[in-house]
Amino acid sequence: MKAPIAMPSAKWRILFSPRFRKSVTNARDGVLEDAEGLGETLAFRSGGIVFLGLAVEVGVAIANPPYGTWPERVFPVIADLMVAAGVFFEVLLSARAGACGGELRRRSNKRLADAERATEAANVRSAEAYRVSTIAAQELARATERLAKAEAENTALRERMLPRTMSSEAAQRIARAIWDFTGTPFTLTVDAAIEPYFLIDIWNVLTRGGGWVRKDPSGGMLASTLSWGPGAKLGLTVGHMGIEARVHSSRQPDLGKAAMALTTSLSAEGVDQCTVVYDEGTNPLACSPDAVHITIGRKHDNEIVRATLHADDKET
Repeated sequence: MKAPIAMPSAKWRILFSPRFRKSVTNARDGVLEDAEGLGETLAFRSGGIVFLGLAVEVGVAIANPPYGTWPERVFPVIADLMVAAGVFFEVLLSARAGACGGELRRRSNKRLADAERATEAANVRSAEAYRVSTIAAQELARATERLAKAEAENTALRERMLPRTMSSEAAQRIARAIWDFTGTPFTLTVDAAIEPYFLIDIWNVLTRGGGWVRKDPSGGMLASTLSWGPGAKLGLTVGHMGIEARVHSSRQPDLGKAAMALTTSLSAEGVDQCTVVYDEGTNPLACSPDAVHITIGRKHDNEIVRATLHADDKET
């Protein structure tokens, strides 16, 4: 069995390849580095061959063998061949080593340019991502603001829709405020949507706490009445809001003060839209002058509430 033939290493094949340019282009970076180092080493040694050939020629000249003898004929030729071969390989190997180094630098520059382009592209993507994140943060802030505003509006709306109540402490304070006008006659008209417990609280404050005297409602804009307890009647109206105390203008000095004390104390306890209205005697629809005519309307306008809820649904 024959021994395997030793193949020259890649760096040797590149330096002495007849297709040098193609071999350099296809070679790996590590092989090119080895070939560059080998080429420089061999070029240096080729220079040594040149010096050796020159030394042979000098030796022949010093020895000065007789003309026509074999030393005189052979050694000068050998010396010239050594000089020629040394110069040839020194130039060849230096050039090829330089070519390997140039290819390495070209590849390094290409990788550097690719890296710079990749970095630039990454910076562009990073800037775009930052822009998008900024826009998203702004949208989130606006959405959070809208949500907070909607929650505040919903809270206010729920508070508006809650039935009015009156604590026992508030009832006592109102009763003390109107006690100076005890015996004041009053009529009571309520909206069809009045909260029953709030009506009871107002009734008790006027009759039990303030000592005011009930009268049956009549005249004015009154449309109908309803029974309220034994022998008591309340006026019934629709669409009225807030609490209104109507007084004939001729009774402003006495009944007007009582009405003002009532509405002022109710407002102080957080009851909204409490007003006093004075009817001129020339008005055919004016209230009678014999009492304070109190109208308790609903807390809120149902149409407004429905419109608000509808608007919130659209935004949602």
